[in-house]
Amino acid sequence: MPHNFRLFRLPALLLAFAASCSSNSATSFHPAVSGPAALKLCPLPNVPPKQIAAAPGFKEYVITVAHRDGTPIDGLKESDFALAIDGRSTPISYFRTSDGKLPTAIAIVVDSSGSMKDKLALDSSGKFETVREKLSAAAQKFGACDELAVFTFGGALDAGLLNPGANVQMAELFTTDYVGAIDSLAQVKPYGQTPLYDSMRSAITALALSDYPNRSLLVITDGMDNVSKATAAEVINLARNYNVAISIIGIGDPNSDDSLSRGLTSLILGAPGRTWVDEHTLNLMTADTRGRFWLVVPLQANSDQKLTAALQEFTDSIGHGYSIGVVNAGNKPIRVSVKGYPDAIVHARPAGI
Repeated sequence: MPHNFRLFRLPALLLAFAASCSSNSATSFHPAVSGPAALKLCPLPNVPPKQIAAAPGFKEYVITVAHRDGTPIDGLKESDFALAIDGRSTPISYFRTSDGKLPTAIAIVVDSSGSMKDKLALDSSGKFETVREKLSAAAQKFGACDELAVFTFGGALDAGLLNPGANVQMAELFTTDYVGAIDSLAQVKPYGQTPLYDSMRSAITALALSDYPNRSLLVITDGMDNVSKATAAEVINLARNYNVAISIIGIGDPNSDDSLSRGLTSLILGAPGRTWVDEHTLNLMTADTRGRFWLVVPLQANSDQKLTAALQEFTDSIGHGYSIGVVNAGNKPIRVSVKGYPDAIVHARPAGI
């Protein structure tokens, strides 16, 4: 895609993001970007030959294959795949493997609600600051061509007792300056409520306008949604429509349901209460969108290490997959299986959506 598309995409992204936020009266739009950030895109590798792409009913699919623990399975050959449409075996007309090198559009959403001021570990700084530091290190492992956008929700510089900070903010527009994008989080102060689902909806809306069709969303949160207009089901459907894989790191105790008192404390005083993570819902959101969920329980001996490991596993998962082209595919769903991996998790989605 030509780099000058960036100049035309900026207004479209901001308008789409603003429209996404405006549907929730409790959530305001705070773009923190002043212009196009550094963006060094790469062409997608080995596009289908023209004669194949022009064949009647040709459709290309992006296939991801992973073990049950979510780690990608690389090194597969065309002969390892079996395709079926409407119960009938279907031949492969085009095949490409990426082995971790497929350029990816990535959006990271970081919870900046009041409880993120609490410590992750006894000897660490607040959760928000710790997440920012570890994200900065992890982002250096993204591919050279990946594009990254950063969002926050909850905290705001202008938050106060009359403004509980239920905001969704775009901290950084899509860029390949990963360290600079994460550094933008230094301007945000944890405060207020948790519009988790609204922030995810905004990030997915932005990803729909990204340069690459391979899209991934990482959400880091320490609580449950207490103010969004959007629902978990709506977010899942939107992610499916735009082929966005949702991965979530939940920081909290799934067995400590103090959500009511926490929400009231946050609303009235802007102060954090006990953190509770809705592990069931977050697991459902990731499973239904081919992503992963990690639980990090704070104030444990290994809390820091678990957060580092989760971020490492996320960065390691980026850019893996296979592209398979089929002639006369029609609009019926395709079934993909992998020889030798009966328990593999296989997802197939149309390319370019």
